[in-house]
Amino acid sequence: MLDEIAVPFFRLFGKFIAYLLVELFFHLFCYFIGRTFLRVVTLGQYRKWIKTRGDGDLEAFVGLMLLFALVIYLVV
Repeated sequence: MLDEIAVPFFRLFGKFIAYLLVELFFHLFCYFIGRTFLRVVTLGQYRKWIKTRGDGDLEAFVGLMLLFALVIYLVV
């Protein structure tokens, strides 16, 4: 009886923790890498010439792509 309740609960809890860790990595670590890169490339004018929602998805995506490029560079 307890297994029927505990197993789905712990599975759901594990998925929540995994989702939280992925979101923290993506929106904290990748965001700052991407934001710094975009600021350097645009000489500090990044937010002035682009109209976005301001949620940081573009910066996080650029940071993630930079991390992928770094991993590929180091592996090859």
